[in-house]
Amino acid sequence: MIAGRKLLLADDSIAIQKVIDLTFTDEGMEVTTVGDGQDALEKLNHFTPDVVLADVFMPRVDGYELCRFIKENERFRGVRVMLLVGSFEPFDEAQAERAGADDVVTKPFQSIRDLVSRVGSLVSHEDAAQQETVDKYSVLGLTQQKDEPGVDATTDAAP
Repeated sequence: MIAGRKLLLADDSIAIQKVIDLTFTDEGMEVTTVGDGQDALEKLNHFTPDVVLADVFMPRVDGYELCRFIKENERFRGVRVMLLVGSFEPFDEAQAERAGADDVVTKPFQSIRDLVSRVGSLVSHEDAAQQETVDKYSVLGLTQQKDEPGVDATTDAAP
């Protein structure tokens, strides 16, 4: 389900970086970790992750700002964002909602298996949304291949 997917973690805690990297690498994901939101933005210039885990309180660019950037950028339309918040840190639920966060998890993590499951659900949600789009276009007849004999790929009508 999540094997082969790309995860970007933006968190200034080295301990969290190590836990996430080891856990999700063991699950078969390609994990990239950075220490703040600005570095995450720079990484996004070079690759598109399937899911981003972002601490809400980081230097330079915080998790809310990173999430907002991802959600407002057409290139990252399918990227899911999970915000990470420390159990003793203030959390602004309204700000997370305005930024477009897909999920929020408190750290330290109560269960690493639960975290893996939640990330898997986010990625599955992405797959379902993409499949829904494919199904919608299939109903319209727009998924035909150009090399099909007698079919013009720009329309759903045969000659």
